[in-house]
Amino acid sequence: MSDVLKLGPDTWVRCEAIDEVACGGRMIAISVEAEDAIEGCHRLLEEEREKGALIYGLTTGFGPLANRQVELGELERLQKNLVYHLASGVGEPFGEDVTRAMMACRAVCLARGRSAVRLETLQLLVRWLQDGLVPVVPRYGSVGASGDLTPLAHVALAMMGEGEVFEEGRAVAASSVLEKRGIQPLRLSDRDGLALVNGTSATTAMAALAQVRAQRALDWAVGLSAAFCDVLGGHAQAYDEVFGEVRPHPGQVRVAAALREALADSARVERGFGESRGLPQDPYTLRCVPQMLGAVDDALGFHREVVEREINAVSDNPIFDVARGQVRHGGNFFGQHVAMASDLLNTQLVTMAVLAERQCARLMDEALSGLPAFLQWEDVGVQSGMMGAQVTASSLVAQMRGQMVALSVQSMPTNGNNQDVNPMATLAALRSLELVERLSEVLGILALGVAQAVRKIQAHGQGGFAEATVRRVERVLEVASTIEADRPLYGDIRAIAGLVVGC
Repeated sequence: MSDVLKLGPDTWVRCEAIDEVACGGRMIAISVEAEDAIEGCHRLLEEEREKGALIYGLTTGFGPLANRQVELGELERLQKNLVYHLASGVGEPFGEDVTRAMMACRAVCLARGRSAVRLETLQLLVRWLQDGLVPVVPRYGSVGASGDLTPLAHVALAMMGEGEVFEEGRAVAASSVLEKRGIQPLRLSDRDGLALVNGTSATTAMAALAQVRAQRALDWAVGLSAAFCDVLGGHAQAYDEVFGEVRPHPGQVRVAAALREALADSARVERGFGESRGLPQDPYTLRCVPQMLGAVDDALGFHREVVEREINAVSDNPIFDVARGQVRHGGNFFGQHVAMASDLLNTQLVTMAVLAERQCARLMDEALSGLPAFLQWEDVGVQSGMMGAQVTASSLVAQMRGQMVALSVQSMPTNGNNQDVNPMATLAALRSLELVERLSEVLGILALGVAQAVRKIQAHGQGGFAEATVRRVERVLEVASTIEADRPLYGDIRAIAGLVVGC
């Protein structure tokens, strides 16, 4: 994607656009309409300040210190100290893609023209994205209320020339990189510091990336399930339209249709009772794919709706309403919606992994599949084929299940009991990214197994595979190889996992 994403007060930004910016394939720019809205909003701030209005974070301290008034002469120091005290994150830094996504989400929010940020501050944020400058942002420290204060403070700190940025994958001082590139550090003024940090942009960024990657994983899960059915000669009647007609969950209908299309030209699957070579129905890893993955599909649709509303929302406090000439204090920074949606997504990621691991197990069990044990056609016993890979899949699913505690209900009071409830949205969305990575590895193992089975069956003079199965295998074998003799498989699994979720 090479076209520029123009941000404005009414621009609707989808998860895919955030993913494209995150992965470096798309630039963003500020529209004229956004510039006008931002400048109009900043004028409202100046007017209210001249009236002596009490505005949080402009004429007051922060959090439980909001009862302390701040002189206007201290404003620059106030904003700088906000960033300083919040830049307290710990842990490994987010990947550069995640940080670019959170910068993009913050830019979308500020371009709405409701935060009274100075235009030059947003322009600098956009320039950082355009120039490939990526702050080093520790991944832990946000509770997802009052926005993602800690991670966004690390972004602001780097823009001020006082944090760290990535250079060729290493963390280096932001000051040296800015000097080398001739870029002036950000000098905070008015409410710039608060506008940069006070919102759900880190949570929303991770949720947007998780949505796109989970959708890709679902597409692979459906495609591999069709190929799995093709390999084992399953009963395709389980995917007939009638099941959706009498139980019309939209996701189930869509998944069944995708399976029918993928298997339409297969000569291997059974299509009716009259041609059945055994039982007229299959185990659930074959028969219930539309129901399992259909539920996932519906859940992903809900997750997308919530996340895209949040991407395009104003999650700041206070909100500057130019049309009414008002400044209103509230709680739009509270990330409960995305926290809840992320918890739902996380259950669906595990559901996909459970199905894929069980499909792996059936494919590699000679008593269940009718194929050589662990898909090793030669010297079985001396050679073990994909035995180790199947154990890895089991381990991954156990790990994913162990992470299934709902984070949206893990409220813990903090901030001097000002934040006396918290949604833990950042942790829930971070969990989504972690789980989708594990899922891609489980699907990578299944994909390698399917490719191995198809190629070996073909090599032994059998065929009749659907064209969709053949194409799926060809995609897998663009980055991996069939197993002729026992060898390490970690590189193949890693490469296929990257193919599944991409960036």
